Amino acid sequence: MKKLISILVLGLAYLHLQATDKKPNFIVIFTDDQGYQDLGCFGSPKIKTPEIDQMAKEGARYTNFYSANAICSASRAALLTGRYPSRNGVFHVYYPGASQGLKPSEITIAEVLKTAGYRTSIIGKWHLGDRNQFLPTNQGFDSYFGIPFSNDMWMSKDLALADDIKLFGGVTVEQIKSGEASKAVKGEKRGGKVPLMRDEEVVEYPVDQTYITQRYTDEALKIIKESEKKKQPYFIYLAYAMPHVPLYASPKFAGKSARGPYGDTVEEMDYHVGRILKHLKSSGADKNTLVIFTSDNGPWNLGERGGSALPLRGAKFSTYEGGHRVPCVMWWPGTIPAGTDSAEIATTLDFMPTFAKLANAQLPNRTLDGKNIAPMLRDGNKGKSPYEKFYFWSKNHIEALRIGNMKLRMSWDKKNNVRKETELFNLEGDIAESHNLAPQMPEKVAAMTKMLLEAEQEQLVQAEFETPVPQAPSFTAATFIQSSGHQYKNVAKNAFDKNEKTRWTPKGQKNLWLQIEFKEAQTSSEFKITWEKEATYRYAIGTSMDGDNWDILLNKFGNRTRETVSKNSTSQKTYRFLRLVIFGAEKGTKIAVREFSY
Repeated sequence: MKKLISILVLGLAYLHLQATDKKPNFIVIFTDDQGYQDLGCFGSPKIKTPEIDQMAKEGARYTNFYSANAICSASRAALLTGRYPSRNGVFHVYYPGASQGLKPSEITIAEVLKTAGYRTSIIGKWHLGDRNQFLPTNQGFDSYFGIPFSNDMWMSKDLALADDIKLFGGVTVEQIKSGEASKAVKGEKRGGKVPLMRDEEVVEYPVDQTYITQRYTDEALKIIKESEKKKQPYFIYLAYAMPHVPLYASPKFAGKSARGPYGDTVEEMDYHVGRILKHLKSSGADKNTLVIFTSDNGPWNLGERGGSALPLRGAKFSTYEGGHRVPCVMWWPGTIPAGTDSAEIATTLDFMPTFAKLANAQLPNRTLDGKNIAPMLRDGNKGKSPYEKFYFWSKNHIEALRIGNMKLRMSWDKKNNVRKETELFNLEGDIAESHNLAPQMPEKVAAMTKMLLEAEQEQLVQAEFETPVPQAPSFTAATFIQSSGHQYKNVAKNAFDKNEKTRWTPKGQKNLWLQIEFKEAQTSSEFKITWEKEATYRYAIGTSMDGDNWDILLNKFGNRTRETVSKNSTSQKTYRFLRLVIFGAEKGTKIAVREFSY
């Protein structure tokens, strides 16, 4: 009998091991412009969200959860890459037909999870470039179904059209291809007529957004069921269009919310989140699926058409709490303790490292800003945040820094290119950021200001070195030189004499670079640069053996004159690539380097 019991125990242990080794599914539900208060479980007085409220009871509510940016494109790029805008290069919003997007060289969650056997799908808003090279299916996703940008935008004439495209409102293919379909009608505001895409092609134009929330959810459930049938783990990024304006709700929900049309859209999303959770429970996949509900940024300040970030200060576009802090509910029965109510800091940056850890997938060999928060999730109310600092980026600058409960904010005056004001808040007792402590705590302000400025500089510099330059062609000379401007004086085409006085005058652009690739590895302990004229830009010098992983030797900021600046290493550096980067050059500026020796 004892032998039988032992065998039974071993068998059960083996089955448990098999179950715990099963890769979890991931569903990220990402809403658009939903405010911190705009869920029942986050205190909304008029919006009813019983499904998400129940999700929080069965899982966790995180009240100090941040989106990594306060605007659409930048927040989405940060979520998918686990990197601040300074590193992934997405600082602004992309418009239809833009020549830029999320760089193909960036590695997304989808690309990481595909290496671990996951099916990867995005449904809804992409907003990281609508040209083919930037589309989701070229960024690690197996499939895409959705509106490629904000639902108030327009159709790009360059988008590929499906052979069986459905056209509405009298629109013709010829009007789309000529651009006529996206022009503003006299007396009307441009925008709001948007395409629906399947993978790389437009399948409907203009799409009727009345049922868009339902259609997105139907697509998610279809993928879930197909994956369950194939027994394949999946990652679904469900990026709802709502409650971004213009607001659309289906007839079942339109006019029902006490909060008006905005509330209608949120209550409809709540219903459809409930559909997903109910299916996971009925299929038995609930204990193997992590579902996260959160928003891309704070609410757009549009009165009744926008949401509420109360009791926080600020809204979308802002580095006050209301711009970045968003509602977040996570659900994973059996793993996340039910009823968790955590004030620990977590962010959308954490999805990449957390999912990779849980899926046993290899993280990319580059700097990530997100943290693995899996231990925090499992520990429930006892879980501790891995964060020491969190940076609030606004376009090309860090405007705020949070350390513990202290938050320093230094807003940027774009017109005059200077910091406008300095504010210091203790968020523990002042969640509304209404009491500026800066005048009373100058030492704290000075210390945090130093951290903020140094972090901004370090991240921007490192990002520039991580940005790949065009691959050099095969060359026979000792070196190959290329730059962002491709203009040279007194430089042999494919050669470089390290003692030659060289004038490098590239075309003016935001950041300028000059890279020297050596045929053979070099060893140096000193690097010198002499400017021909006075300059006020910051610059950096880095070395690399492979052109991908850089050791930044000199990171110089402030005014510079014609004097030579040198950097002596504690040990000699061996390298095949040497790069000089100059930051913040204005359009049309020409910068001359008289000597760059090593």
